Amino acid sequence: MPFHARSVSLSAPQASLCCRIDLLEGDGLAVTPVEYKRGEVPRASATLYEPHLIQLAAQCLALRENGFSCEEVR
Repeated sequence: MPFHARSVSLSAPQASLCCRIDLLEGDGLAVTPVEYKRGEVPRASATLYEPHLIQLAAQCLALRENGFSCEEVR
């Protein structure tokens, strides 16, 4: 059953991480973290800034450590 959860706090002790996910979309154990940012879109291309990519990667690691399947981010 599809779900949406806002402002999800999650810790991953093995990865030494804790994070807050703006929006978590999922269906069962397959989830996608969605990060919202204010400000201008990067001009170089359609990619995100490096700090945002690192933040999303940390969220995926925390989700995986907690038993979720995380194959994409938005």
